Amino acid sequence: MKKAQKNRLFMRAVPLAVAAAFAPSVWAQAALEEVVVTAQRRAERLQDIPLSITTLTGADMEQRGMEGSSSLRGAVPNLNMAPAPVSGLIGAIAMRGMSSGQPSIWADPAVGIYVDGVFVGKNQGILTDLVDIERLEVLRGPQGTLFGRNTQAGAINFVTRRPSGTFMGNVSVEMGDYGRHIERVSVDLPKADMLSVSLAARNEKQNGFITNEKGQSFGDKNRQGQRLAVRLEPNKNTVIDYSYDRTDINEGLPVGSLIASTGYLGGYSPAVQGANYYTYFQTMVPAAYGGLGPQLKPLANPDYPTTINATAGDLYQRMGLTGNTLSVSHKLDAQNAIKYIYGQRSMTYGDRSDYDMTALNVFTGQRDTDYKTTSHELQLTGSSAALKYVAGLYLFTDSGTTLQRQSGGFFNFSTFSPGYKLANFSVSSDAQAVFGQLDYDLSKQTTLTGGLRWTSEKKGMRTWRFNSNASFDPVTSTLDVSGEQTFAATTPNIALVHKIDANTNVFARIASGFKAGGFPAEAPVTSLGGPNTAFLPERSTSYEVGTKMGLMGGKAQLNITGFVTKVTDMQMSLLPPGSTTPTMVNAAQATTKGLEVEGQILPANGVRLYVTYGYLDAALDQYMTYSPSGQSIDAASNTVMPAAPKNTLNLGVDALLGNTGMGTLRGIVDLRYVSSRYNYAGQIDPLAANAAIGNSAAEAVMPALTTVNARLLLSDLNVGGPGSGSVSLWVKNLFDERQMVAQMDVGGYYQVGYWSEPRTVGVNFNYRW
Repeated sequence: MKKAQKNRLFMRAVPLAVAAAFAPSVWAQAALEEVVVTAQRRAERLQDIPLSITTLTGADMEQRGMEGSSSLRGAVPNLNMAPAPVSGLIGAIAMRGMSSGQPSIWADPAVGIYVDGVFVGKNQGILTDLVDIERLEVLRGPQGTLFGRNTQAGAINFVTRRPSGTFMGNVSVEMGDYGRHIERVSVDLPKADMLSVSLAARNEKQNGFITNEKGQSFGDKNRQGQRLAVRLEPNKNTVIDYSYDRTDINEGLPVGSLIASTGYLGGYSPAVQGANYYTYFQTMVPAAYGGLGPQLKPLANPDYPTTINATAGDLYQRMGLTGNTLSVSHKLDAQNAIKYIYGQRSMTYGDRSDYDMTALNVFTGQRDTDYKTTSHELQLTGSSAALKYVAGLYLFTDSGTTLQRQSGGFFNFSTFSPGYKLANFSVSSDAQAVFGQLDYDLSKQTTLTGGLRWTSEKKGMRTWRFNSNASFDPVTSTLDVSGEQTFAATTPNIALVHKIDANTNVFARIASGFKAGGFPAEAPVTSLGGPNTAFLPERSTSYEVGTKMGLMGGKAQLNITGFVTKVTDMQMSLLPPGSTTPTMVNAAQATTKGLEVEGQILPANGVRLYVTYGYLDAALDQYMTYSPSGQSIDAASNTVMPAAPKNTLNLGVDALLGNTGMGTLRGIVDLRYVSSRYNYAGQIDPLAANAAIGNSAAEAVMPALTTVNARLLLSDLNVGGPGSGSVSLWVKNLFDERQMVAQMDVGGYYQVGYWSEPRTVGVNFNYRW
C-alpha cells in the first residue's frame, strides 16, 4: 500500500474513534480504576512504581479481542511483536530496539516472556493464546535484577486468574467468516473447606485465508487449550496455588509467498561473493533447463497473493505445550512473607514449510523440537519502618533437541537432482542466581531503590549433520561437534522516585540487563569458527526519567518516560566471507533512545479514551563485519537497526452508547499503528566503502501497518438463569489492510514474504453468572 493510501486510511480511522467517543450515553464512571501490579514481586499501585509499565486487565483484553502474546502488536509503546518467518507460532519480539529474531531454540530472546512469574524460555512456540488471563504486565527497559536473564529489553508477564471460591462462570460462543468458531468456558466451583478450584477450556477453528492448489490452505487455525487452577488455604497465613495448562495446535502455515527471485547476492559482482550465484543459481547447466533463478522469476510476486501453488505435501505448524506451576506463600508476620515458585514446562513443536512457496522443488524444510524447562524461585519480601525489601534465589534448567529434514534442488542448484540433508542439534542451560532489592524512604515523599542480581549459567550444545537419501536415512556424516561454556553476569539497578502528591510522581532510573550467551548451533564451519564457537552475553544499560500523573480528580492519567539505552557485545547474525549461511557473533554496539507516553481519560459520562505512543531512535555505534571482498570493516554508519520502528501508536475509545429495552449498548474502537521497520540489519548504500555482505535496507524494509478493530456490545441481557447474557458484533482489520509482516532472504538467492491477516467479522454470544 502506498504512503498516500496509508495516510488516508489513518485519517478515516481517527474521526471514527472520536465520533464514537462523544456519542450520547447515560452511564457514568466517577474515576479510573486503580491498577495493582506485582512488577516488583509485591502488590503495588501501578502509579507508584518507577518503571515504564503497560498493564491490561483480563476484561480489557477480552473486549479488545486479545488472548495472548500474538495479539500485542501495536498495543504497547516501543514493543514490536511480529511472527518469525515460516511459522505463526514463533515470535520475533523487540522492545526499545533490542531483539532476537532467531527462531531456533539455540537462541535466547531479548524480551522475557513469563506466565505467572515462570519464565517460558524461547521464541519458539510463544505466539499462542492463553486461557483465563487476569491481567497482563509489560515492563519496558532492563529487568535484570528481579527477572534476570533475557530481560535486557524488558519482560512480559501474563497473570492468570486464581479460583475465587464462589460458584461462578462464563460461557461464550464466537462465530465469524472463514468458518471461524471459538468456544470458551470458565467455571469456579464453590469453596470446599480450604479448597477452591477453577476450570477453563478454549477451542478455536478457522478455515484458511489463501488456497494452496497442492494441499492445505494457508492461515487456517485449529487450537485447543485447557487450564486447571487449585487454591489451598490451610490457615490464614498460608496460600498454596497450583495450576496446570495445556495447549494443542495442529494447523496450516501463515500466508507466505515468493516475492523476489533474487536475494542480496544478486547485487554483487560475479568476481567476488556472488560467483556461485551467477554460475549456478542463474545459469546452471544444462543450458536448456537454466538455473533455479530463471525458473523462479515468472513465479515471483511482490504483492499480496490471491493463491499459492506450493510444493505438494502436508505443510503445517504443530505444537503441544504443558505447564505446571506451584506457588506457596506464607506470612511470617504482619510485615514479612516468604514465597516459593516452582515451574515446569514441556513443549513439542514441529513445522514443515515450502521455503520458496512455489510448485518447484527448490527448498522444503521440516523441524521437530522437544524442549523442557524447570525453575525454582525462593522469595523473601517485607518491610520495616522506612525500608522495604525483596531477596531471593533462582534456579533454572532447560534442555532441547531439534531434528531437521531439508530437501530440494537448492542444495544442488537443480531440480533434476535434489539434495537431502539432516541438520540436528541439542542445547542445554543450567543457571543459578541470587538477587535483592531495597526501597528506602528518604522522606515521606522520596524513595531510593537499589537492587543487584548475580547470575551464572552453563550452556551446552551438540550439532550433528548428515547428507541423506530421499527417505532421510543418514548416509554421510558431515559434522559432529559439541561445546560447553559458563557465563556470568551482575546486573544492578538504582532508582529515585519523588511524590509530588498522592497521585503524581517523578522518577529517575539506571538499570542493567543481559541476554545470555550461547552457541550458534546452525552456523557453518568457516574461518570464524563453527556451531561450537561460543558468543558472549549481550549487555545493556538504560537511563530513564519519567513522571506518572493522576489528573482531573482521578478521571485522567498521564505517564511519560524518556530513555537512553547503551548496548554492548551486541549479538548479530553475521555472514562470514565466502558463506551464505550466517553465524552469531558479538559484533556491535548500539544506542537506542526514545519516549513512551500512556494516557487515559473519562471525558464524558460513560466514555473512556486511551492512547499509548512510543517513539524510538535506534542506531548502531559500531558493527564489525566483512565487506564482499572479505575485508574487516566497521559498517555501523551504513547499517540500519533491525526491528526498531520509529513510531508505535494505540488509540482507542470505549463508550456506553445508551440503555435499550433489552440491555446496555456499548461501542469499542481500537486503532493500532506500527511504522515501517527493517527485517535485517540492511546496508543503506550497497556501494559505500563500508558496505557489508547482506541485504540492502531497501530489501529489508517492512511497510507500516495500521489496524483498526471495532466491537458493538449489547450486555446485561436477561436470558434466564442466575446470570446475564451479552452479544457483540466485531470486526478485526476493519479497512482490510494487507501488508508484509516478515520476510526471509533464503541464502541470498531469493526472498519469501509473510503477510498480515485480512479483515474478519463475526458475532460473539456470552453468558456469565
